[in-house]
Amino acid sequence: MSGYGSANKVALTFKPQSPSQESSFAVHVDCDPLWVYANEYDLSIAAHDLIYRQALPAMLELFERFQVRATFFVIGRELDEPACVEFLRHAVAKGHRVANHSMQHSPRFWSLDPAAKRAEIEETHSRLTDRISAQALGFRAPGYAEDPVVYDVLED
Repeated sequence: MSGYGSANKVALTFKPQSPSQESSFAVHVDCDPLWVYANEYDLSIAAHDLIYRQALPAMLELFERFQVRATFFVIGRELDEPACVEFLRHAVAKGHRVANHSMQHSPRFWSLDPAAKRAEIEETHSRLTDRISAQALGFRAPGYAEDPVVYDVLED
């Protein structure tokens, strides 16, 4: 099942307080595949690309239904996966944005030296541009491990 246009629908209802009421909010989605949790919690998980083939496409359907635009934070090494690239291209075509979530999603990102942090950020930015043809519109460090080094890299 590709997930795009699938028959699985989520039943939700949103009723504004008044006909002229508009919602204003930001939706950010970390595209952390199951291997992230397998590594962090020493688990064995075989279904690698389900996030791109089932979970995230289902979210796109929900977002489309409620006219929500989201930013998807992507791990750079995942851009080697055809299912990831296909999903992100589809999401961008639907008006969503992509952002950088580091190259390897190291749970110890905070402990990397400045050159390694720079490489993690710059490589993912480059891959997003090359493989998705989309500019990365932001960065979120694994575990929100942001510091002055990260800010300096992003300013460059």
